[in-house]
Amino acid sequence: MSTTPLPQMKLEEFLPIFQRDIAPRYREHERNFDPLSIHGRLHILRCLFLADHLCSVYEGLGHHLDRCSIFHAVAYHDIGRQDNGIDLWEQDSANACRIYLGAMGYDALYAERTAQRILKPVPFDGETQVLYDVDVLDYMRFFTFDDYAVLFEEARLYFLSWRDVITRGGSPGFSTERRQVIQKALDFARKTEDLHLSDGQDLLTYAVTEAWA
Repeated sequence: MSTTPLPQMKLEEFLPIFQRDIAPRYREHERNFDPLSIHGRLHILRCLFLADHLCSVYEGLGHHLDRCSIFHAVAYHDIGRQDNGIDLWEQDSANACRIYLGAMGYDALYAERTAQRILKPVPFDGETQVLYDVDVLDYMRFFTFDDYAVLFEEARLYFLSWRDVITRGGSPGFSTERRQVIQKALDFARKTEDLHLSDGQDLLTYAVTEAWA
């Protein structure tokens, strides 16, 4: 039996799925090679909240994206890692995502399309761009001091830029929204970077949710 995708899945509906089925694997990464959660649960949770926010911004502009696919791709995009640094395991992460969605009853084509987003094939579609952009935005956690703008490579961000495939090039009038999202990502990183990585996934998710509010 095939599960019907829920394009408008709410983040609060996905977070329990993440906590139950996906977060424990990132917790093992934190125990084995990623004690600071550089690519662990904190990173994934921040990316999920940022992805949800970007989708809302685009919806306000009349563009609707598949949140279900985005959330799963975001949640799985680092799960195959065996170390930090350059990601040499994207294919492993994509395979894990595809297998999981298949096990949950999603159509094989949908599972494959979602998994392939982790490999970030170009040209991007809208959902892949969101995955790429939230990874770029959360990279700001390394630049949480005052002069971050000197170091953060804003040009890498597709969101509401001339490269934006969702708005097809955006508009000069989007500069305010773009700056607001960058600042929001920076503030979010500052609020969450020192959270205690307890074994209780529900506590960590609650703390990140509170920081986002």
